Amino acid sequence: QDQIESLNQRRDLSLWLSIDSDRDSVVDGVLQTALSIQQGKVAGWYEYNDDTDRLELRTCIRRDGDDYPGAALVVPDAILETVRLGQSVAIADVRRDRAYAGVHGVRYVGLLAVPIKRHAEVREAIVVTLSRYENGLQAGRNALELLAIQAAGHLDNAMLYNQISVNNNRMRAILDATRDGIILLDYNGRMVEANVSSEQLLGLQIETYMDEHFAERLMADVEVHARSVPQPNADSLMDMARILRLDPERTLNR
Repeated sequence: QDQIESLNQRRDLSLWLSIDSDRDSVVDGVLQTALSIQQGKVAGWYEYNDDTDRLELRTCIRRDGDDYPGAALVVPDAILETVRLGQSVAIADVRRDRAYAGVHGVRYVGLLAVPIKRHAEVREAIVVTLSRYENGLQAGRNALELLAIQAAGHLDNAMLYNQISVNNNRMRAILDATRDGIILLDYNGRMVEANVSSEQLLGLQIETYMDEHFAERLMADVEVHARSVPQPNADSLMDMARILRLDPERTLNR
């Protein structure tokens, strides 16, 4: 039953992050899921600091949802170093563990800590503290290790999503800054992007063409427009050609 519940919670996490996939949402969702799976007291998110060459606490939350001061989450350096090297740690009673000898201010009984490995590196880690001894501590560690694997995938997705957003914003800025009219079509001829200049030059509400076959829609609108506008004769076309030849920089509306 515990394994089924753990799977359901990890599924819910994936569904949630498929909608909101920024890094902060990943961190918050993973910590909440870790607390729920382990029935833990506090969950902390650690990130590797290149300057100090160690894992450092970034944020932590309590199971009751209240904020938890980071300074109150005391984890010995020996535990964090073990996790940084890629090994998970499970301690049923910290009072009997050598790593806690001489460590003061500990407010929990048990601890689970797992690394998050991405591209053969440990850049993040999850720590969950327990308020009581759990007989299924090994099963809890296994569940948390699976969550760490899932978290790695969500972090990569969040990074990719951010890169796509940055590139899209950069492309949007370039399109809007140019005076040239630019319209982007997909392989099926449907319009997927256009800038303000294209709307001004064509005299169209370009957003109404979005996701439609541009050529077909444009020709249909041209035919409707042509019925109400007198057609140019040969003399007017010759006049326009003469003006363009003599004054190529002149702006004409036609």
